[in-house]
Amino acid sequence: MTGCGKSITNDLVQGNDPPKAFTDAIDTWVQRAKAQNCRIWVDAEQQNVQPTIDRWIVDLMCKYNCDGQVIFYNTHQAYLKASRDKLEHQLQLAHREGWTLAIKLVRGAYIGSDIRERIHDTKAQTDESYNSIVRDLLIGNIKGVPTGPNFPDMRLFLAGHNPDSVSQASNLVRTLQNQGTLKILPEFGQLQGMADQLGCELIQQGEDALAQAVGAGSSPMAVPRVYKCLTWGSIQECMQFLVRRAVENRGATGAVKDAMPALAKELRRRLVNVFVRRRRLSG
Repeated sequence: MTGCGKSITNDLVQGNDPPKAFTDAIDTWVQRAKAQNCRIWVDAEQQNVQPTIDRWIVDLMCKYNCDGQVIFYNTHQAYLKASRDKLEHQLQLAHREGWTLAIKLVRGAYIGSDIRERIHDTKAQTDESYNSIVRDLLIGNIKGVPTGPNFPDMRLFLAGHNPDSVSQASNLVRTLQNQGTLKILPEFGQLQGMADQLGCELIQQGEDALAQAVGAGSSPMAVPRVYKCLTWGSIQECMQFLVRRAVENRGATGAVKDAMPALAKELRRRLVNVFVRRRRLSG
């Protein structure tokens, strides 16, 4: 289950505190991450170990996500019925103790092995869970913490391949920015090779917004960054990750077919731009 060894798996299942060797290794990772201006995302796992992971990561965020610096992100799975309660609890805790909560929000990937009763009954409920959490974070409306200008500082990474959710979030960001009421500037990310057109659209929207602001003579607004998640290493090192992604995304074939027109349009645009630039250079 983990490259950290069998003993760590036992500690996670039993709800133990992390062993000293593990925390010492974490300290080393953090120093290297700081030196390279990197962040550390901690993935979600099955529910038999997730409560311990949450506790360990909250302790790490309390230690390292402070004084304006954010190192650790915890992953929240919106398909779980308790996802909003978990978010509210962790944000309240961060606000009370003075550290910065950082989360990567996903829908969820363990529906075939997780405890089914803890997962929303329908896809529509999962969609509503994901979208409503995003909406309430962007507008700063979370139970138990101040609203308005005193909404706690936090970080939000929206990981997903659902076009409707990405579009809703992106449109809401622009609307709230124009109103001056956006509380969190999210970041977006997808797996490399999946829903690539979404990343292209987000980047294009950001470039258009910047160009429009410059054309209007106003200060350029901040735009969400877009990331692609990819594996790095030998085939042997990456095989488990690749197999898991293949299993989790068995239903992606239809999405790839839906994306083909957008990808073809983007390819034509790039070819036209290359042709135009060459003509200008030759002229």
